[in-house]
Amino acid sequence: PVTTPSRTSHPRWQARPVLLQTMASLAKPDEQVVGEESTSLDQKADYSKKTITSQAEMKSEIAEKSKLMNQMDGVESAGDTYVFGLDDAAAQLHQTLIDTGDARYNFESLPLALFGKTTKDLCRGYALWSRKDNDPADRFNVTKARLRMDNLAKWSDKHKAVITKEPFDEELCTAILYTMGVFLPKRDEQNKKFIWVIDLALWDTKGMSKYSWETQLRAMVYIFTKISFEADAQLYGLTLVESLHYMNLFKLMGIVDRNVKSITDELLMGCGCLKVKKIYLAEAHWFLRGMMSFMGMFLSTKVMSRFLSVGSDWKVLYDGVGGCEKVPVGCGPNGSGDVEDRWLGLKNHTAEGKRFEV
Repeated sequence: PVTTPSRTSHPRWQARPVLLQTMASLAKPDEQVVGEESTSLDQKADYSKKTITSQAEMKSEIAEKSKLMNQMDGVESAGDTYVFGLDDAAAQLHQTLIDTGDARYNFESLPLALFGKTTKDLCRGYALWSRKDNDPADRFNVTKARLRMDNLAKWSDKHKAVITKEPFDEELCTAILYTMGVFLPKRDEQNKKFIWVIDLALWDTKGMSKYSWETQLRAMVYIFTKISFEADAQLYGLTLVESLHYMNLFKLMGIVDRNVKSITDELLMGCGCLKVKKIYLAEAHWFLRGMMSFMGMFLSTKVMSRFLSVGSDWKVLYDGVGGCEKVPVGCGPNGSGDVEDRWLGLKNHTAEGKRFEV
């Protein structure tokens, strides 16, 4: 008789117990990780570790990222100083930085001059970040904003040597962002969202290989700085969409240089002035979905509520971002955004508008 191989004999199925054991191990936090108040912003820069080579490193990475995520909204205390009116709040915040006489508050790692901006303009963004959503009193928490800018000063000083080693080249930065598959749809008056899509099928890995991680990092700092001064992003926060095409976790973690990822995570979650409102994970691998569940052990309920995994129900994503045209063609069955019509005027330098095998 012909013997039909059982489902459990398939190599992919047999690999699952190993992966599940790995996930279970990662779910058990180390004593050194739990209870620490500091984050990677308080540590010295170390760019030597390019990849994750052990479960211990994976566990540390997850715990560190979780701590940064928990800081996305900052902390409010009973003795905080509130100021009514955005202009007054920004001016008071700026004055506190001037009074320190500390050169770190020049934020030299950010290309402010490239956009015709100053630290004073930056203070306005952080004052907006400190305001509670829909606060009828229009109050701004200057204490909270200042603590966030203290973290930004740490970040800027920590990575200044790497980021400022070469000047920011705007054309080069936009070319890299295009090659990385960054899709920022143009806004409209009705859709009160600032949407950032990363579609791995638009990611030209071969094209990215010719850029050093330092050059890639400057491109990410460039886009974060530019977006930080966009009114829609300041008012409505970021809605992130990651179209992952079921790429497995370990391959996914290797697609971006570890230094680039960790430094930009510090900027976005640990010290930036942009609120992350929602994160859609489209076509996420089952292992990644499991990892997100385990991260719930470290993350606050508020932060976890912002993650939404989209499997086959693409309508949830399309409705959430404001329409099919807000995501690129190929992102789900009905994505209709033109990859050649992206905000920022991103030109097609390397990818030639095509989609890549993931």
